Amino acid sequence: MLTGNGNQNYGWGVRVVNSRVKAMLNNISISKCLVENVSHSGIRFTGNHGLSTQDNKNIQNVKVFDNKVLRAGGPAMQASVVKNIEFTNNETNYSGSFDDSRKWGRGSGLWVWGCLDALIEHNSFRNANGPGDSAGCHIDFNNKNVIIQYNVSENNVGGFIEILGNNYNCTYRYNVSINDGSRRKVAKETLGAGTMIGMNGYVGDKKTPVGPFNTYLYNNTIYVKEGIDPEAGFSKTVSGVFIANNIFYLEGHATFDERKQFRPESGPIPNVVFKNNLYLKADNWPDASKVMITDNSPVYGDAQFANKGGLNKEDYVPKNSDLIKNKGIDIELIPADTYGIKGGFKVSTDILGNKISGLPDMGAIEIK
Repeated sequence: MLTGNGNQNYGWGVRVVNSRVKAMLNNISISKCLVENVSHSGIRFTGNHGLSTQDNKNIQNVKVFDNKVLRAGGPAMQASVVKNIEFTNNETNYSGSFDDSRKWGRGSGLWVWGCLDALIEHNSFRNANGPGDSAGCHIDFNNKNVIIQYNVSENNVGGFIEILGNNYNCTYRYNVSINDGSRRKVAKETLGAGTMIGMNGYVGDKKTPVGPFNTYLYNNTIYVKEGIDPEAGFSKTVSGVFIANNIFYLEGHATFDERKQFRPESGPIPNVVFKNNLYLKADNWPDASKVMITDNSPVYGDAQFANKGGLNKEDYVPKNSDLIKNKGIDIELIPADTYGIKGGFKVSTDILGNKISGLPDMGAIEIK
């Protein structure tokens, strides 16, 4: 049966739980672990859910680095109600595995819920599976200041960028996405197809959708081979989105989310800055009549990747410098946003670890 939520037993590799509101778990480090073939979560943090919309989280100051989670039945890594958490240099592969009937069969490589100040960088998220979510790394609801940068997201059926409701000032930047979003839409089901970018206001079943607010999506490189046509979808509850300097290289074409909340008549979306992105061809973004926001100054051309179709970030170094080099725009505050991204818009190194200098380029990798 196709379902967004399984009912299998809940097994995990490493789990940190704090259900007491007034207790505190602080300064936690998990590193160099291998977790494989668990029925649900690989590495998971669970604070008290009553604190999910407040700043006083009861799990704080967490570092998760240099771990591998393979063939988890649910998400490889997950954090709920945590303040100040870093995921760095981790590898996830085949999350949402269903190679054993005891496994859940649905799961993103990593997702956060009810978190404040999360940094997710230099990880690889590959081959996530499942009927719902199952992205490389997604932002569930009730988060603030989530930074997803310098990661590789590859062959995740649910897609690359997924941001749910009541999220504030989050970003995906300097990531490479390879063949994400292959999940097909199933008739009479509401879970949707795989997404290239999906933003909606979901904050729980039977609850009024809200947000997300002031989201920055810039300098990502997205490559999708022929035969995968991922969706783009933006709920009318979205307020504030900045999309610039990305490379959309789809050998097929982008589709649009047909569910009611994503239809153009549900809009408009306020405070949108959407410009200066590079597309292989015009249908790499859905037609303006079918999606609520579109690029008002697109650029078209072939980035000429070093090894198009490869599975590593180095394969997506652009060779067509005339289209990329110094052709990015500066990232600025979204209208009505006074906060921006924690730590600022500029980063010191590119996805390969090279020091960034000069004017911004397009895409995730600076051209030398």
